[in-house]
Amino acid sequence: ALGEPATAFLAELEKHAPRSAGYHARKVLALRQGHDTADLIAALSHALAYGAMEHGAVERILLARASPRRLDQYVAEQTANKLRHAVAQSSTEPRDLAEYDALPCRAVATPSPGEPPCPDPAKAQPNKPASASSTTSNDSD
Repeated sequence: ALGEPATAFLAELEKHAPRSAGYHARKVLALRQGHDTADLIAALSHALAYGAMEHGAVERILLARASPRRLDQYVAEQTANKLRHAVAQSSTEPRDLAEYDALPCRAVATPSPGEPPCPDPAKAQPNKPASASSTTSNDSD
């Protein structure tokens, strides 16, 4: 996944140290956590050009040429990878708006038993103000 320089480095590492190639490859991959991937690829290319086939040599090249990644950069990259993975699993696509027009309308549906129907604004009459004469007191002795 690191590209051609990493593939060439691994092939040369397997030729140079066939018994310990896996060990050095794991250590080189561990360097990826503390440094940017582009910096690691550049260090692998430099190590390959000069025949430095050990993880320690790659680490020294990184220390001399690249700045270590800060914690916030590492956390941001990990979060971006998690989000990219989560979004890749989602296959939601936008719907055609005509699908919503075909759905049954709730306002047209009949009310359930015991529920009063919604008032029709076209048939509604304006409320008459209550007059003072309509209120009577019930003072009977």
